[in-house]
Amino acid sequence: MFLLFIGLVVFILYKDRKNIKVEGIFLMRKTSKGIKLIENIYSSCKKFWNLYSNLSFLISPFAIAFGSYLIIKNAYKILIGVTKIGAGIILPSATSQPVIGSGYIFLPLWLWIVGILSIVIPHEISHGIVSLNEKIKIRNVGYAFLLFIPAAFVEPDEKMLKKASSKKKIKIFGAGSLANFILAFSCILINFLLFNTMFTGYGVSYSGLVNNSPAFNASLNGTIVYLNGVRVKSINDFSNIMKNVTPGEFVNVTTEINNSQKKYTIKTFEEDGRSLIGIYGVTNYYKIKEFFVPVKKAVLFVLYLLSWIGALNLGVGIVNMLPIKPLDGGLIMQEYLKWKFNNYVKIANIISIIFAIILLFNIIGPKIITLVV
Repeated sequence: MFLLFIGLVVFILYKDRKNIKVEGIFLMRKTSKGIKLIENIYSSCKKFWNLYSNLSFLISPFAIAFGSYLIIKNAYKILIGVTKIGAGIILPSATSQPVIGSGYIFLPLWLWIVGILSIVIPHEISHGIVSLNEKIKIRNVGYAFLLFIPAAFVEPDEKMLKKASSKKKIKIFGAGSLANFILAFSCILINFLLFNTMFTGYGVSYSGLVNNSPAFNASLNGTIVYLNGVRVKSINDFSNIMKNVTPGEFVNVTTEINNSQKKYTIKTFEEDGRSLIGIYGVTNYYKIKEFFVPVKKAVLFVLYLLSWIGALNLGVGIVNMLPIKPLDGGLIMQEYLKWKFNNYVKIANIISIIFAIILLFNIIGPKIITLVV
Protein backbone atom coordinates (compact mmCIF):
# COMPACT_ATOMS: atom_id res chain seq x y z
CA MET A 1 0.00 0.00 0.00
CA PHE A 2 2.82 2.38 0.85
CA LEU A 3 4.58 1.72 -2.46
CA LEU A 4 1.30 2.24 -4.32
CA PHE A 5 0.83 5.54 -2.49
CA ILE A 6 4.35 6.70 -3.43
CA GLY A 7 3.63 5.66 -7.00
CA LEU A 8 0.42 7.70 -6.99
CA VAL A 9 2.29 10.78 -5.70
CA VAL A 10 4.95 10.42 -8.41
CA PHE A 11 2.24 9.98 -11.06
CA ILE A 12 0.38 13.13 -9.94
CA LEU A 13 3.58 15.18 -9.93
CA TYR A 14 4.64 13.88 -13.35
CA LYS A 15 1.19 14.34 -14.91
CA ASP A 16 0.91 17.91 -13.64
CA ARG A 17 4.62 18.76 -13.92
CA LYS A 18 4.10 21.84 -16.15
CA ASN A 19 2.05 23.56 -13.43
CA ILE A 20 4.14 22.55 -10.42
CA LYS A 21 6.66 24.99 -9.00
CA VAL A 22 9.40 24.56 -6.41
CA GLU A 23 9.03 26.98 -3.49
CA GLY A 24 11.55 26.42 -0.73
CA ILE A 25 11.34 22.75 0.28
CA PHE A 26 7.85 22.29 -1.19
CA LEU A 27 6.56 21.26 -4.61
CA MET A 28 3.47 23.43 -5.06
CA ARG A 29 0.56 23.49 -7.50
CA LYS A 30 -1.47 26.70 -7.49
CA THR A 31 -4.87 26.95 -9.16
CA SER A 32 -8.10 28.92 -9.08
CA LYS A 33 -10.15 25.71 -8.99
CA GLY A 34 -11.82 25.37 -5.61
CA ILE A 35 -12.14 29.09 -4.94
CA LYS A 36 -15.75 29.03 -6.18
CA LEU A 37 -16.57 26.22 -3.73
CA ILE A 38 -15.20 28.23 -0.80
CA GLU A 39 -17.14 31.30 -1.96
CA ASN A 40 -20.35 29.25 -2.15
CA ILE A 41 -19.82 27.85 1.37
CA TYR A 42 -19.29 31.38 2.67
CA SER A 43 -22.29 32.83 0.79
CA SER A 44 -24.62 30.10 2.08
CA CYS A 45 -24.61 31.53 5.63
CA LYS A 46 -22.70 34.80 6.01
CA LYS A 47 -24.07 35.55 9.52
CA PHE A 48 -22.77 32.23 10.83
CA TRP A 49 -19.34 32.76 9.31
CA ASN A 50 -19.17 36.24 10.80
CA LEU A 51 -19.75 34.70 14.26
CA TYR A 52 -17.19 32.04 13.42
CA SER A 53 -14.69 34.75 12.46
CA ASN A 54 -15.23 36.57 15.76
CA LEU A 55 -14.83 33.28 17.65
CA SER A 56 -11.49 32.78 15.91
CA PHE A 57 -10.33 36.14 17.25
CA LEU A 58 -11.53 35.32 20.79
CA ILE A 59 -10.00 31.87 21.16
CA SER A 60 -6.63 32.63 19.55
CA PRO A 61 -4.87 34.10 22.63
CA PHE A 62 -6.18 31.29 24.85
CA ALA A 63 -5.04 28.64 22.36
CA ILE A 64 -1.57 30.21 22.17
CA ALA A 65 -1.32 30.43 25.96
CA PHE A 66 -2.59 26.87 26.49
CA GLY A 67 -0.27 25.36 23.87
CA SER A 68 2.71 27.26 25.27
CA TYR A 69 1.91 26.09 28.80
CA LEU A 70 1.64 22.46 27.65
CA ILE A 71 5.01 22.29 25.90
CA ILE A 72 6.82 24.19 28.67
CA LYS A 73 5.31 21.92 31.34
CA ASN A 74 6.11 18.77 29.39
CA ALA A 75 9.66 19.94 28.63
CA TYR A 76 10.22 20.43 32.36
CA LYS A 77 8.81 16.95 33.12
CA ILE A 78 11.13 15.45 30.49
CA LEU A 79 14.09 17.36 31.96
CA ILE A 80 13.53 16.02 35.50
CA GLY A 81 12.78 12.50 34.23
CA VAL A 82 9.10 12.38 35.21
CA THR A 83 7.98 11.57 31.64
CA LYS A 84 9.68 9.97 28.66
CA ILE A 85 7.10 10.96 26.05
CA GLY A 86 6.90 14.38 24.43
CA ALA A 87 5.71 15.58 21.03
CA GLY A 88 5.79 13.21 18.10
CA ILE A 89 6.13 13.62 14.34
CA ILE A 90 3.23 11.84 12.60
CA LEU A 91 4.49 9.56 9.83
CA PRO A 92 3.07 6.68 7.76
CA SER A 93 4.26 3.18 8.57
CA ALA A 94 4.13 -0.36 7.20
CA THR A 95 2.67 -1.52 10.53
CA SER A 96 -0.97 -2.58 10.82
CA GLN A 97 -1.38 -0.76 14.15
CA PRO A 98 -0.20 2.67 15.40
CA VAL A 99 3.22 2.71 17.05
CA ILE A 100 3.84 5.56 19.49
CA GLY A 101 7.33 6.26 20.77
CA SER A 102 9.61 9.06 21.85
CA GLY A 103 9.48 11.69 19.09
CA TYR A 104 7.34 9.77 16.61
CA ILE A 105 3.87 8.45 15.91
CA PHE A 106 3.81 5.82 13.16
CA LEU A 107 0.34 5.28 11.70
CA PRO A 108 -0.87 2.67 9.22
CA LEU A 109 -0.87 4.27 5.76
CA TRP A 110 -4.67 4.38 5.38
CA LEU A 111 -5.12 5.98 8.82
CA TRP A 112 -2.31 8.48 8.13
CA ILE A 113 -3.94 9.56 4.84
CA VAL A 114 -7.39 9.90 6.45
CA GLY A 115 -5.84 11.80 9.36
CA ILE A 116 -3.90 14.22 7.12
CA LEU A 117 -6.99 14.93 4.98
CA SER A 118 -9.16 15.47 8.07
CA ILE A 119 -6.64 18.05 9.34
CA VAL A 120 -5.71 19.89 6.15
CA ILE A 121 -9.06 20.26 4.33
CA PRO A 122 -11.10 21.89 7.16
CA HIS A 123 -8.06 23.93 8.21
CA GLU A 124 -7.46 25.52 4.81
CA ILE A 125 -11.12 25.98 3.87
CA SER A 126 -11.60 27.75 7.20
CA HIS A 127 -8.75 30.16 6.38
CA GLY A 128 -10.40 30.89 3.04
CA ILE A 129 -13.90 31.46 4.43
CA VAL A 130 -12.70 33.88 7.11
CA SER A 131 -10.60 35.73 4.52
CA LEU A 132 -13.74 36.30 2.48
CA ASN A 133 -15.63 37.36 5.60
CA GLU A 134 -12.93 39.97 6.26
CA LYS A 135 -13.24 41.26 2.65
CA ILE A 136 -9.93 39.78 1.51
CA LYS A 137 -9.99 37.93 -1.80
CA ILE A 138 -8.60 34.42 -2.27
CA ARG A 139 -5.83 34.52 -4.82
CA ASN A 140 -5.04 30.80 -5.16
CA VAL A 141 -5.75 27.40 -3.72
CA GLY A 142 -3.73 24.29 -4.33
CA TYR A 143 -1.82 21.33 -3.06
CA ALA A 144 1.81 20.77 -2.13
CA PHE A 145 4.20 17.96 -1.27
CA LEU A 146 7.12 17.79 1.13
CA LEU A 147 8.73 14.62 -0.22
CA PHE A 148 5.68 12.32 -0.12
CA ILE A 149 3.83 14.22 2.62
CA PRO A 150 0.79 16.00 1.12
CA ALA A 151 -0.42 19.45 2.12
CA ALA A 152 -2.99 21.94 0.88
CA PHE A 153 -3.23 25.71 1.03
CA VAL A 154 -5.55 28.65 0.51
CA GLU A 155 -3.65 31.82 -0.41
CA PRO A 156 -5.33 35.16 0.32
CA ASP A 157 -4.46 38.19 -1.78
CA GLU A 158 -1.06 39.19 -0.37
CA LYS A 159 -1.44 42.96 -0.93
CA MET A 160 -4.90 43.06 0.67
CA LEU A 161 -3.74 40.95 3.62
CA LYS A 162 -0.72 43.19 4.20
CA LYS A 163 -2.95 46.30 4.35
CA ALA A 164 -5.52 44.61 6.63
CA SER A 165 -5.80 45.49 10.33
CA SER A 166 -4.19 43.27 12.96
CA LYS A 167 -7.65 42.18 14.14
CA LYS A 168 -8.56 40.92 10.68
CA LYS A 169 -5.23 39.10 10.35
CA ILE A 170 -5.68 37.41 13.72
CA LYS A 171 -9.14 36.19 12.69
CA ILE A 172 -7.77 34.74 9.45
CA PHE A 173 -4.66 33.15 11.01
CA GLY A 174 -6.63 31.62 13.91
CA ALA A 175 -9.42 30.21 11.73
CA GLY A 176 -7.50 27.09 10.65
CA SER A 177 -6.87 25.76 14.15
CA LEU A 178 -10.41 26.69 15.17
CA ALA A 179 -11.70 24.30 12.48
CA ASN A 180 -9.37 21.58 13.82
CA PHE A 181 -10.57 22.17 17.39
CA ILE A 182 -14.24 22.03 16.38
CA LEU A 183 -13.69 18.80 14.44
CA ALA A 184 -11.68 17.30 17.33
CA PHE A 185 -14.31 18.04 19.97
CA SER A 186 -17.10 16.91 17.60
CA CYS A 187 -15.33 13.55 17.18
CA ILE A 188 -14.83 13.25 20.95
CA LEU A 189 -18.51 14.05 21.62
CA ILE A 190 -19.82 11.65 18.96
CA ASN A 191 -17.44 8.97 20.23
CA PHE A 192 -18.69 9.48 23.79
CA LEU A 193 -22.35 9.31 22.75
CA LEU A 194 -21.86 6.24 20.57
CA PHE A 195 -19.86 4.44 23.23
CA ASN A 196 -22.40 5.11 25.99
CA THR A 197 -25.28 4.09 23.70
CA MET A 198 -23.74 0.85 22.44
CA PHE A 199 -21.66 -0.35 25.39
CA THR A 200 -22.44 -1.11 29.01
CA GLY A 201 -20.28 -1.54 32.10
CA TYR A 202 -19.50 -5.22 32.61
CA GLY A 203 -16.70 -5.53 35.13
CA VAL A 204 -13.29 -4.38 36.34
CA SER A 205 -10.05 -5.10 34.49
CA TYR A 206 -6.45 -4.39 35.53
CA SER A 207 -3.10 -4.14 33.78
CA GLY A 208 -1.12 -6.22 36.25
CA LEU A 209 -0.62 -7.84 39.66
CA VAL A 210 1.64 -6.47 42.40
CA ASN A 211 4.58 -8.82 42.93
CA ASN A 212 4.15 -11.19 45.91
CA SER A 213 0.71 -9.73 46.68
CA PRO A 214 -2.26 -12.01 47.56
CA ALA A 215 -3.68 -11.56 44.04
CA PHE A 216 -0.25 -12.44 42.56
CA ASN A 217 0.10 -15.55 44.73
CA ALA A 218 -3.43 -16.64 43.80
CA SER A 219 -2.61 -16.16 40.06
CA LEU A 220 -5.66 -13.95 39.61
CA ASN A 221 -6.67 -13.80 35.95
CA GLY A 222 -9.58 -12.35 33.99
CA THR A 223 -12.12 -9.54 34.36
CA ILE A 224 -13.54 -9.18 37.88
CA VAL A 225 -17.33 -9.60 37.67
CA TYR A 226 -18.28 -10.61 41.25
CA LEU A 227 -16.83 -9.65 44.63
CA ASN A 228 -18.18 -11.44 47.72
CA GLY A 229 -21.14 -12.60 45.65
CA VAL A 230 -22.10 -9.07 44.61
CA ARG A 231 -22.19 -8.19 40.89
CA VAL A 232 -19.38 -5.76 40.01
CA LYS A 233 -19.85 -3.66 36.85
CA SER A 234 -17.49 -0.75 37.53
CA ILE A 235 -14.58 0.49 39.63
CA ASN A 236 -17.13 2.32 41.78
CA ASP A 237 -18.92 -0.96 42.57
CA PHE A 238 -15.59 -2.63 43.39
CA SER A 239 -14.49 0.24 45.67
CA ASN A 240 -17.79 0.37 47.57
CA ILE A 241 -17.52 -3.32 48.47
CA MET A 242 -13.84 -3.11 49.41
CA LYS A 243 -14.58 -0.18 51.79
CA ASN A 244 -16.48 -2.61 54.01
CA VAL A 245 -13.70 -5.22 54.03
CA THR A 246 -11.29 -5.28 56.99
CA PRO A 247 -7.56 -5.71 56.19
CA GLY A 248 -6.63 -9.39 56.61
CA GLU A 249 -10.15 -10.53 55.74
CA PHE A 250 -10.72 -13.00 52.88
CA VAL A 251 -12.76 -11.95 49.84
CA ASN A 252 -14.33 -14.11 47.18
CA VAL A 253 -13.43 -12.90 43.69
CA THR A 254 -15.07 -14.20 40.51
CA THR A 255 -13.45 -13.41 37.17
CA GLU A 256 -14.49 -14.07 33.59
CA ILE A 257 -12.44 -14.99 30.51
CA ASN A 258 -14.13 -15.84 27.20
CA ASN A 259 -17.52 -16.30 28.92
CA SER A 260 -15.98 -18.78 31.35
CA GLN A 261 -15.92 -17.90 35.07
CA LYS A 262 -13.33 -18.76 37.72
CA LYS A 263 -13.49 -18.22 41.49
CA TYR A 264 -10.69 -17.16 43.86
CA THR A 265 -10.44 -16.68 47.61
CA ILE A 266 -7.93 -13.92 48.36
CA LYS A 267 -6.72 -12.51 51.67
CA THR A 268 -6.61 -8.71 51.74
CA PHE A 269 -3.74 -6.59 53.08
CA GLU A 270 -3.53 -3.03 54.37
CA GLU A 271 -1.95 -0.02 52.70
CA ASP A 272 -2.65 3.60 53.68
CA GLY A 273 -5.64 2.45 55.72
CA ARG A 274 -7.22 0.61 52.79
CA SER A 275 -7.92 -3.07 52.15
CA LEU A 276 -6.24 -4.21 48.94
CA ILE A 277 -5.78 -7.46 47.02
CA GLY A 278 -2.78 -6.43 44.88
CA ILE A 279 -3.93 -5.27 41.44
CA TYR A 280 -2.89 -2.10 39.60
CA GLY A 281 -3.88 -0.21 36.44
CA VAL A 282 -7.53 -0.74 37.30
CA THR A 283 -10.05 0.30 34.61
CA ASN A 284 -13.71 -0.22 33.81
CA TYR A 285 -14.38 -3.08 31.40
CA TYR A 286 -17.18 -2.52 28.89
CA LYS A 287 -19.12 -4.95 26.76
CA ILE A 288 -21.15 -4.20 23.66
CA LYS A 289 -24.90 -4.47 24.12
CA GLU A 290 -26.59 -7.52 22.58
CA PHE A 291 -28.54 -5.45 20.04
CA PHE A 292 -25.30 -4.14 18.52
CA VAL A 293 -23.35 -7.43 18.50
CA PRO A 294 -24.03 -8.08 14.75
CA VAL A 295 -22.36 -4.76 13.87
CA LYS A 296 -19.63 -4.95 16.52
CA LYS A 297 -16.71 -4.74 14.06
CA ALA A 298 -18.20 -1.72 12.30
CA VAL A 299 -18.90 0.00 15.64
CA LEU A 300 -15.36 -0.58 16.91
CA PHE A 301 -13.91 0.68 13.61
CA VAL A 302 -15.97 3.91 13.77
CA LEU A 303 -14.95 4.52 17.40
CA TYR A 304 -11.30 3.82 16.53
CA LEU A 305 -11.38 6.19 13.56
CA LEU A 306 -13.16 8.97 15.44
CA SER A 307 -10.66 8.67 18.31
CA TRP A 308 -7.68 9.13 15.99
CA ILE A 309 -9.23 11.92 13.92
CA GLY A 310 -10.13 13.75 17.14
CA ALA A 311 -6.69 13.25 18.70
CA LEU A 312 -4.77 14.27 15.55
CA ASN A 313 -6.85 17.39 14.93
CA LEU A 314 -6.53 18.46 18.57
CA GLY A 315 -2.78 17.87 18.65
CA VAL A 316 -2.02 19.55 15.33
CA GLY A 317 -4.39 22.42 16.14
CA ILE A 318 -2.52 23.10 19.40
CA VAL A 319 0.95 22.86 17.80
CA ASN A 320 -0.14 25.19 14.99
CA MET A 321 -1.09 27.83 17.59
CA LEU A 322 2.31 27.83 19.28
CA PRO A 323 4.06 31.24 19.12
CA ILE A 324 6.50 30.06 16.46
CA LYS A 325 6.74 31.74 13.06
CA PRO A 326 5.66 30.83 10.41
CA LEU A 327 3.00 28.81 12.26
CA ASP A 328 -0.34 30.60 12.61
CA GLY A 329 0.27 31.08 16.33
CA GLY A 330 3.56 32.85 15.59
CA LEU A 331 1.92 35.17 13.07
CA ILE A 332 -0.86 35.98 15.55
CA MET A 333 1.70 36.60 18.31
CA GLN A 334 3.48 39.07 16.04
CA GLU A 335 0.23 40.99 15.45
CA TYR A 336 -0.33 41.29 19.21
CA LEU A 337 3.21 42.58 19.69
CA LYS A 338 2.63 45.10 16.91
CA TRP A 339 0.07 46.88 19.10
CA LYS A 340 2.65 47.47 21.87
CA PHE A 341 6.17 47.51 20.42
CA ASN A 342 7.89 49.29 17.53
CA ASN A 343 10.45 46.49 17.13
CA TYR A 344 7.72 43.83 17.21
CA VAL A 345 9.29 41.75 14.40
CA LYS A 346 12.57 41.31 16.30
CA ILE A 347 10.74 40.39 19.53
CA ALA A 348 8.50 37.94 17.64
CA ASN A 349 11.56 36.28 16.10
CA ILE A 350 13.23 35.86 19.50
CA ILE A 351 10.06 34.34 21.01
CA SER A 352 9.75 32.05 17.98
CA ILE A 353 13.30 30.75 18.42
CA ILE A 354 12.76 30.11 22.15
CA PHE A 355 9.54 28.15 21.62
CA ALA A 356 10.97 26.31 18.60
CA ILE A 357 13.77 25.07 20.88
CA ILE A 358 11.23 24.04 23.55
CA LEU A 359 9.15 22.18 20.95
CA LEU A 360 12.25 20.48 19.56
CA PHE A 361 13.19 19.42 23.10
CA ASN A 362 9.73 17.88 23.47
CA ILE A 363 10.52 15.76 20.42
CA ILE A 364 14.16 14.74 21.01
CA GLY A 365 14.52 15.55 24.74
CA PRO A 366 13.54 12.09 26.05
CA LYS A 367 16.30 10.49 23.94
CA ILE A 368 18.88 13.04 25.12
CA ILE A 369 17.96 12.60 28.80
CA THR A 370 18.08 8.80 28.44
CA LEU A 371 21.58 8.97 26.91
CA VAL A 372 22.86 11.39 29.56
CA VAL A 373 21.46 9.38 32.45
